Amino acid sequence: MTIAEVPTQPSIEASVQEACFPQSITIKASGCSQKTVWSNGQEGSEIQVNKTGVESFSAKCIVNECESGWSNSVTVHVKEKPEPPVLIARDICEGQPTNVEVHFDGTG
Repeated sequence: MTIAEVPTQPSIEASVQEACFPQSITIKASGCSQKTVWSNGQEGSEIQVNKTGVESFSAKCIVNECESGWSNSVTVHVKEKPEPPVLIARDICEGQPTNVEVHFDGTG
């Protein structure tokens, strides 16, 4: 009978904490010698997050069918792309001053 050692949990790090869609955020795990499994079910040493919203991720290592504990958690926020501003201009007469109003929707 062979008793395998429990692997050390990985360290994870996000490329950035926030991004605007359609940009994505890369989260990388280090310290796993074989298989890395993420809290969302994906596998691999890194994952890409591009779904809008706030999400938290952690990872664990699997070595020779033995699982580590979960890593630290990383929370990232992919924001929705804001709508372009609406420009409103009144009649413009040559040589006369005019005002231009810019309206944003207020989100993001």
